[in-house]
Amino acid sequence: MLVAIVAHNYPPNTAVGGQRPWQWARWIGQKHKTVVITRYGKTNLREQPQRIVSGSSIISWAEKTFRSSRKKFFGPKKLGRPTGVFRYRMPCLYDLWIWPSLKALLKARPDLVICSHSPYANLLAGWLYKLLNPGSRLWIDYRDLWTGNHYYRGLPICKAIESFLEKKVIRSADIVTTVSQGYARALRKTRPRKRVLAILNAVEAKGEKARPAKKWKRKGPIIFAYTGSFYPQFQNPEPLFQWLRKIQFSEPAVFKRISVVIMPGDPLIKYGVSRHRLEDRFLFMDKGSSQESIDLQHQADFLLFLDWEDVNSSGVMPAKIFEYLLTQKPIVRVGGAAKSEAYQLLNKFHRVISLEEILPRLRHPRLLKQKAVHLHQQARQQVLDLVAP
Repeated sequence: MLVAIVAHNYPPNTAVGGQRPWQWARWIGQKHKTVVITRYGKTNLREQPQRIVSGSSIISWAEKTFRSSRKKFFGPKKLGRPTGVFRYRMPCLYDLWIWPSLKALLKARPDLVICSHSPYANLLAGWLYKLLNPGSRLWIDYRDLWTGNHYYRGLPICKAIESFLEKKVIRSADIVTTVSQGYARALRKTRPRKRVLAILNAVEAKGEKARPAKKWKRKGPIIFAYTGSFYPQFQNPEPLFQWLRKIQFSEPAVFKRISVVIMPGDPLIKYGVSRHRLEDRFLFMDKGSSQESIDLQHQADFLLFLDWEDVNSSGVMPAKIFEYLLTQKPIVRVGGAAKSEAYQLLNKFHRVISLEEILPRLRHPRLLKQKAVHLHQQARQQVLDLVAP
């Protein structure tokens, strides 16, 4: 059986959306002949799985034009849910990729097509291929939702078109998968009779030995690190600020040993730090590569996880927590809804602690290290067993 994976994002592109298709290509490629249709890299028939690059030049030009004109026409980012147009919702720059990827599919003639969302252009290319080849099978995989996206609300004038197309795509799919049970429930509402499976992201053992940190100097011997994106509409770092202010007076010796490193630095987090007068404990870094982020995680003593506050977004499963699970570090949950699916996952592996539980461990670093190593080994084995095909 010939399998084609349609993935707009794919290594060497470092976008987090490319990791899931890359993991699946390696897994499926062990059992079936597999080709990956993507925009990135160079077509390499000797590579396993094979890579077919299509439509790269025209979309690269469109992206460059969009980035150069975005600030001029739209100004700085504003609070509130963005529409996501041009990047995630209709109309989208990546609509230009539908035809090149469909053309590549028609040339490869696969028996099974796996389409990864986002962007939705991947789904439409696979759907059109199946319409032209009824004997083929279609597998669609959602890393994020399309019309039910928790963050990008879309344009009202385009929502009806998007909803119509998504229902057509899901109806024609032979199987639908996603990253969490919350997302699976949302997709079942679109097509109640359609089978939707939740498959967690796999974890990759990268950056096991952190490289020396050259870009920053710790402000204290105990490092708290946050290496994820920040969504002020849904995440709240205020409990962290309040906890630090509290121990500043109750445990001054411990407070002076703490250093909080944020990568990438966000203006709203910087404002909160300034408002609480905690500048001497925080260090903000520029956005780095995926490997630099992993290096920082391995150099830290605690990993901060800003959970989502919105109960309607309980299915959000950030890819960052799967990187966190591969470290020996305790994961400190800040904020978040009580029944967050991400929290339940971390709690299942006994890797999450609250801010209130940290102080005793800060006073006894040996106890912290011994427990972290044991839980790290247990978590890795359980996660790998869970995602194994």
